[in-house]
Amino acid sequence: VLRTYQPTLQALNCATNLISSRLTTSSKDGLFSLMKNGPSFKNGISDLFSYFQRDKSCVDQLLKIMKHHGEDLDLRSCTILTKTYAGDSKMINKLRKQMSEQKIQPDPLYFNILLRSCGKEDNLETVERILDEMKMLGLEPNIFIFATLIDIYGKAGRFEQVKQFQNQMKQQNLQLDVAILNSLINIYGNAEKYEEMNQVLEYMKQLKIKPSQNTFLKLIDIYGKARKFNEAEKVLFHEMKLANICPDASMFNSLLRSYGKSERYKAMNRVMRDMKRFNIKPNLITFNSLIDCYGKAGRFKDVNRVIHEMKKQ
Repeated sequence: VLRTYQPTLQALNCATNLISSRLTTSSKDGLFSLMKNGPSFKNGISDLFSYFQRDKSCVDQLLKIMKHHGEDLDLRSCTILTKTYAGDSKMINKLRKQMSEQKIQPDPLYFNILLRSCGKEDNLETVERILDEMKMLGLEPNIFIFATLIDIYGKAGRFEQVKQFQNQMKQQNLQLDVAILNSLINIYGNAEKYEEMNQVLEYMKQLKIKPSQNTFLKLIDIYGKARKFNEAEKVLFHEMKLANICPDASMFNSLLRSYGKSERYKAMNRVMRDMKRFNIKPNLITFNSLIDCYGKAGRFKDVNRVIHEMKKQ
């Protein structure tokens, strides 16, 4: 707004409120009235959509103001709007039709946002049509698009397709990072496909990509949910040490929850002692996990003991 208009005090106040995320209904109305009755704001429209992208009612207002001024969308605006209306297939299709009419050429960033939107609806047929459209335009998936596709197809249990994407990334010599490998670990681990998960871990070693804290947290969580407690503790106490990464409270909390769901109370006490040994203070999630576990088991003395420890902290 400040770039588009010569700002009055009212406009400046609205912009300040916008930046501080405390935009009231009255200041919103004032801002939109200023836009509607003012000159064209085409040069700043994508910025405005970016500011308001989490508020669909504001975005709807902006689209009406654009129509009032007879202005067209640009690629960046379409990308932001696709993110805003993710999961709303009617609105997404309307936007795509408008892009086609205005001959707006989509780029990889737009397609990535579009694929994420379709993934939220579990609409694999639409995902495949989008991939065909990319081929027709001569656009190959980049690392970010592959990450999105792996997430979509992995959650849908389409593991053969996930492997195809892995092979495509290798063929394109794309530089994999720890985030996309963590995503693969999570997908295979949650599906109890431990052989494939271990292959990803081995591949990380071959690429000399250092596991992150998130890598180890995912492994502890996966093994814990599967009641593979020896493997979970091996990750926490051995593999993290080899990687020279210090565990944090979230990893102990994950192990605590897993032991709690299996009613292994002695093991829970041991995990709490290990936290002290690593000089890690229990946090609110730790205490909530303990109270939840003991409460469901009717171990109210233990609940009171945990509450007493919370008060001491």
